[in-house]
This record gives sequence, C-alpha cells and structure tokens, in this order.
Amino acid sequence: MLTRPSYRWLRREVFPELVRAFDPYRAVVVTDLEQDLDDFEGIVNESTRTGRDVDGRDTVFRIHPINYFDSAMCVRAFGLSVDEVIRRLAGFIPCAEHLQSGALLVICEEPITGEQLIAVGTSIRQRLIA
Repeated sequence: MLTRPSYRWLRREVFPELVRAFDPYRAVVVTDLEQDLDDFEGIVNESTRTGRDVDGRDTVFRIHPINYFDSAMCVRAFGLSVDEVIRRLAGFIPCAEHLQSGALLVICEEPITGEQLIAVGTSIRQRLIA
C-alpha cells in the first residue's frame, strides 16, 4: 500500500530538489485539481484576449501553494526582479527565498483548495503589483 507523501516533506525537500535538477522557468504544486481544471476556460479566454501565453511563459494565472519562478518569469509575469518579488513577500508568506536563478514561494504551510486558494492568490498578486 502506498502512503501519501507529507506536504511538509514535499515543500522542504522534494520540490527544491526538483527545481535544482530540472532548472525550470516555473514550477508549482497543485493542491486543487478541480480548480486547476476550472481555470482552463479563463486561461484560454485571457490568452485569446491578450495574445500572450497565459499560465505559460508569459504570465501567471494562478498562484499555487508552492511556486518557483525563474528570473525571466518574475519579470514577465510581475514586472519585478527576483529580489523584489522576494522582498515584497518576505514575512507575508512562510517562505520567499532565492532558489537557482529564481524565487521559491511557499504560500502556506498546509495544502489549500477552493475559495481559500483563490483568496490567497489574489492577496499575493496585490502585493506583487503594489
């Protein structure tokens, strides 16, 4: 029987090692698959409206509980350097720190879903836009 991995272990050990190993431009941990699937129509509409790769290489549609954005993604999505993203979120979220060439952002200590995920993402985005 398989055991469910610990969120804490995933966020502290596994996720950073995956980022180091693969050096992605972005990486996230999705804790609400239904919300992720529900976002599809909004992503398509926003991509059509703006001509940008929404939730791809150009912008971030949803802030997830665990996120990594490289330096180029920070600039494209938020118009900020990695240092500025970290500065704006430090002390507001459990973890905002440098990892590889980007920012590791742990938004919450436990997995969140639904309206809570949306509200936290909105709050984070407001700090990054301000």
